Amino acid sequence: MAEGEGDAPPEKAVALKNCESIFLTGTTVKIVGLDDMGDNLLMKVIEKETILKDIQFRGAISDFHCIKAKITKSDYDQLLIRYNKDDIYGDGNNYELCLLKASADAWQKELADKEAAIAAAAATAAAAAEAEAEAKSTKKKKKRKPAAEWVSQGSELEIEEAMAKPTRELLVVSIARKRREFGASHKFSDKDSQELWNSSQMECRPFKDPNFELKRLEHELGIQAIASKVLVSVQATNNMPQNGTTQYEPLAMSEEEAGTHIHGENMDGFLGGITDRYELALQQNEVMDIFEDEFASLAEEDNAPGTKSANVISEYQSFTDLTYSKGKKVSAIAWMPKRKGVVGVACTEPVTFDERIESAGRVKTSAILIWNFVDPIHPQYVLEAPFDVFAFDFNPKKPEIVAGGCYNGQIILWNTTSVQAQMRKKEKKTDVDETGEAAIPVVKHHLLSAIESSHTLPVTDIIWLPEGIEVMHKTGKVVETGGSSCNMFVTLAADGKVLFWDLRAKKDPKRGEIIWTPTYSVTLTRLDIAGDLSAVKFSFSTISGLKSTFFGTSMDGEVVYADFLRPDDVDHPEFTKSVSSAHFGPVLALQRSPFFEDIILSIGDWSFKIYKEGIATPIFSSHCSDTYLNTGCWSPTRPGVIYTAKMDGVMEVWDLLDRSHEASMSATVSSYPIAALAFWPHKQAQQLLAVGDSQGVLHILELPRNLRRPVQNEEKIMEKFFDRELSRVKYVEERQKIRAAELKEKEQAAQAALVAAGASGAAPAKEDKKNSDDKYDEKMEQEYRTLEREFKIQLGLIDENEPMS
Repeated sequence: MAEGEGDAPPEKAVALKNCESIFLTGTTVKIVGLDDMGDNLLMKVIEKETILKDIQFRGAISDFHCIKAKITKSDYDQLLIRYNKDDIYGDGNNYELCLLKASADAWQKELADKEAAIAAAAATAAAAAEAEAEAKSTKKKKKRKPAAEWVSQGSELEIEEAMAKPTRELLVVSIARKRREFGASHKFSDKDSQELWNSSQMECRPFKDPNFELKRLEHELGIQAIASKVLVSVQATNNMPQNGTTQYEPLAMSEEEAGTHIHGENMDGFLGGITDRYELALQQNEVMDIFEDEFASLAEEDNAPGTKSANVISEYQSFTDLTYSKGKKVSAIAWMPKRKGVVGVACTEPVTFDERIESAGRVKTSAILIWNFVDPIHPQYVLEAPFDVFAFDFNPKKPEIVAGGCYNGQIILWNTTSVQAQMRKKEKKTDVDETGEAAIPVVKHHLLSAIESSHTLPVTDIIWLPEGIEVMHKTGKVVETGGSSCNMFVTLAADGKVLFWDLRAKKDPKRGEIIWTPTYSVTLTRLDIAGDLSAVKFSFSTISGLKSTFFGTSMDGEVVYADFLRPDDVDHPEFTKSVSSAHFGPVLALQRSPFFEDIILSIGDWSFKIYKEGIATPIFSSHCSDTYLNTGCWSPTRPGVIYTAKMDGVMEVWDLLDRSHEASMSATVSSYPIAALAFWPHKQAQQLLAVGDSQGVLHILELPRNLRRPVQNEEKIMEKFFDRELSRVKYVEERQKIRAAELKEKEQAAQAALVAAGASGAAPAKEDKKNSDDKYDEKMEQEYRTLEREFKIQLGLIDENEPMS
C-alpha cells in the first residue's frame, strides 16, 4: 500500500538475507570509526579485521561479540554497514551489518537508485518552476494612467511667508590695526559700573528715545539650516610640485658598480652639499639629548612645592615571614641585579656572645630570603646556610651566583640557576603543601670554604670586584683580563684579614673533592700599637676600574686607609697607611660617594664623618645625635643628601645644601632599631629604599620627588662645599703647627732664662717664686674654709659662735 492511500499502518520492513541488525553503543562507534555516520552518511565500509580486534580486546563487552561466528564466516573482508535511520525494522537497533557480498551489492544498488530518483525529481521540479516564471514574465503589463496636473492649494504662499528674507543690505565692517602693535600685551581689569558711567571712557552711552515704540508680533518662521551645495575648487598649498622617488627594495649592484657610484662625481657632490647640514645635526645631538622624555619630567611637576605628598617618605611595601624572619635581625640587604623588584635579606638570631657560646656545637641553620614584589607574603626561595650570615651579595654579571660570609668565618656560595628555572616553570602553576601553604624552595650551598683557610671571626663585609679585573695570588697586583665576567670577590672580618676569593675552584687530586681557599690575603694592623684591627666595613674604588688602595673601619672607631699591593722584597709589609680615630664606637657603615670617587662617608657612635682620600682627618663632622646610629648611605641621585638610621627606628635625611648643622627631614620607619639600608639600583622616576629592622621586617620606602631629583648644579655646589671644608681643615692644621712652634719657642726661652739665672748666681729668685706660690695656695685654702663654714651654718650643722677650725 502506498503511503497516504489509507489509514492502515505500513508494514514493517524485513531485513535482507545474511544481514544482521545490531545495536552499537557510542563507545563502540568511536572505537571502530563510525562516529561520522548519520543522516548525511547512511552506508560505510568497515574492515573485518577492525571488528575482530575489538572483539578480541574487549571480549564479551564488545557489541559485536554476539555475532562473532557469523562475522568470521563472512565471504568478503570489507563489510558494509548501514545506519538504521528511524528504526525501519522495529527492533530498536540502530545499525545493520551485511555479511554476504551479494547482499552488500544489492544495498548499494538500492541506494544508487534512490539517489537517481531524487535527482530526477529535483530536476523536474526545477524545470516546472522555470516554466512558470517565464509564463508570468510574458503576461502583458497594465498601462498606468497619466498623472493629473498639479493644482495649487495655497501652500507655496505659506512657504514664501515663512522664509527669512533680508530687509536691508548687509553691513560691511573693516577692522584694521597697525602692524607694529601686533602681539602687544594688554592689561584687562574690572571697573565699577557707576565709575564707567560717569567717565569719558564710555563711547556708546545708553539713552531713552521717546519716539521709539517697539511692537512685537508672533511670527512663524522656518529656516533652512543646511547651506546649498556649491561646486568650488581651492588650492590648498602654494608649494610647487616636485618629483619624488621611493625605493621599496634595495638595488642589487655588483662590487664594481657600487665602487663606481661611491667614488663617482655625483657622490662627491652629494656629500659636499650636505656637509654643513649633518655637521649641524651632530652638534645639536651633542648639545641636547634627543632621546630625553620631556613628558616624563613634566609629569613629576604635578605636585606643587608646598604639597604634602612632595615631602613625605611613604612605605611602598613590607615583607616578613613567620618561619624564617620573624623575631630575627636583618643583618644585610642586597638587590638582585638585572631583575626588577627582587631583593635578598639575611636574617640572623639576635643573641649575645655568651648565648652563642652556650649554643656552640649545636646544629642550627640560617637563611637568606629572596623576596619578589609580586608576592609579598611568601619568599620566592630561601638560601640555607649552616651558620648566621652577616654579609652577602649577588654577582653583578650572574645574579644566580650569591656569595656570603658566615658567623664562624667561613665563606659560602650558592648557585640558584636550577631554582630560578623552576620558578619560571611554576609561574603558571603553584605548588601547595599539605597545610595549604605555597611550598618555598630551599637552596643548599654550592661551595663552602675550608675552615682552616677562612676567617677566624665573623665575616662583616663582602664586595665583588668589577668585571674583567682580577688580583694576582702572590703580589696582589691588579690585572685586567678584558673579559665580561666577575669571578673574584673580597671579604672582610673582625680578625682584620682581607681575603680575595675566586669562583673557579679546582678539585684537589689527593682528596678528590673541591678545597676552596682564598687566592690572596692581607692583614690590617694598627700603626701606634701592636695588634690587628677588628675590621667591620671596607670600600674599594671601583668607579674607574680598581685601585689597590681602599678604606676600612674597625670596632674601635678607627677609619683605616690601606693598600693591598704587596711591595717587592719585603717579608712583612705594612699594608695599613694611615689610621684616624674619629669615632668613639664601632664604625658600622662606610661608603664612597657615587658622584665623587675620593669622598668617603663613615657612620658610627652618634655621628657621621666625611673623609677625603689622602687626608687623615675628616673634613666634615655632624653634630652628635641623641640616639645611637646603626647605619647610613649616600643618595644615589643627589650628591648632597645622606641617609642615617638610628636605634629608635627613625631615619634621618641630611641635605647639606639646605643645612649642615641638623637633619632636614626625619621619618619613623619602625618601632625597633634599624639595622640595614640599601637603595634600589635601577634609575627610574620611582626611587625605592630597602630598610631592615631588628625584628626581621623589610620595609620598602618610596622617596618623594625633592629627595630623588637633584637641584640644578648640585654636583658643582657640593664640590665647592667639600673644597671649602678641606681648606678649613688645612687651615686648622697649619694653625696647630704654628701654635705648637710658638709653644716650643716659649719653652726654649724659659729654659734659656733659667740657665742664664743660674750662671749669674741669682738662685734666690727661684726661692722667691716658690714662696709666692705657697702664699697663693694658703690664700685659696683660706677662702675654701670660709665658704665651707658658711654652707654648714646654712644647713644647721654648726653654730655661728663656733670658732673656725
